[in-house]
Amino acid sequence: MQEPSWIASLPRLPKPHNRLPVTATALSKTVADPIRAICLAFRNRCACCGCAMRDPVYRVWVDGVARNSYPGDVWTSTGIGPLHKSCAIYSAIHCPYMKYPTSVRRLQDGSPRGHAIITGHRRHGLYFHSEPISGWAGHAWSHCYVDAVESIHFETWRDLIPAYEDAITEKVDVSTRLFWHTPNARPTGKTRFTAPESPELDKLWRHDSYRLNHLRGTASIWVGDRLQRIALL
Repeated sequence: MQEPSWIASLPRLPKPHNRLPVTATALSKTVADPIRAICLAFRNRCACCGCAMRDPVYRVWVDGVARNSYPGDVWTSTGIGPLHKSCAIYSAIHCPYMKYPTSVRRLQDGSPRGHAIITGHRRHGLYFHSEPISGWAGHAWSHCYVDAVESIHFETWRDLIPAYEDAITEKVDVSTRLFWHTPNARPTGKTRFTAPESPELDKLWRHDSYRLNHLRGTASIWVGDRLQRIALL
């Protein structure tokens, strides 16, 4: 299956998963880093390939991974953030956990994938919670998605091949990529992850941490008939 240049140029995971790319959000291997996630989201970069996105943005949702929905059709999740359509479909095709309804997360809780859907949204941002989110390094925000414009249901990865072949014709500017790969890093369970970071990422995070705190205090928009703590990006 053809890989577009913005995916083919990513580094690969170690064996036995060396056919899979390391995502721009990954701290090491498949561990999603909140710091990378926020730096990418603030700059409208894809959480998979790190390149600039245009609306709509996409996300893969499966029954086996926790997500929340709020009034006004607001969907939220931690972990990997908004994606190009091509990157979202690529992830669903190649990730072992997303291939089949019976696939399980062997490295985590063993829960089956269940039903799966890829959605496209005109707007994305941050949803601020009143308490830190379990498993998200002490952070109290999650990615949020509103104004759904497309839904792609699939049972197995084969159902996505026609949509993938169409999606990889989109234009993605690889020169806009943001990517900080630290293969020896590991999470500490504290409020941020300790890793040998790049100077560029540290500089971005110092700036973005102030912006994040500001948004936490000011985020408030009407979605439907509800006032919610959302900052659209």
